[in-house]
Amino acid sequence: MRILILDDQPSLAEILSVNLRLHGHSATSFTRPGEALKVIHTYDVLITDYHMPEMTGLEVARQAYSQGWRGSLLLMSGHPAAIKEVVEHPLLRIILHKPFSSQTLVEALVDSEAAQKGNANASTTKNDRSSLINPGS
Repeated sequence: MRILILDDQPSLAEILSVNLRLHGHSATSFTRPGEALKVIHTYDVLITDYHMPEMTGLEVARQAYSQGWRGSLLLMSGHPAAIKEVVEHPLLRIILHKPFSSQTLVEALVDSEAAQKGNANASTTKNDRSSLINPGS
């Protein structure tokens, strides 16, 4: 699974990337939405922060989708209460509340991969994980 991580905080983007590589994934970090959009078609998963200066992570996902990208979207937010729009996207698998553990992120990726493959038993939310919330709720 090839994973693109987009966060305007370079250190966080790199930490997430390194952690995912340690778990056996191919992960690359970006800090600018425009750069990420240029290469999004080479990735299976987009993990993006919602709040960024140039555009929101949801706007990035919408642009990627309009360009034909059909991977899985995992949205992160350290301030979910500050999101002032309905968070809906056909590729959105989960919203992660920052801070979250590397294990939570890896579990979210496993769930996302299963959901993308059409596994009816895959759940995109886990009620027992306080750092995850249901998209659209």
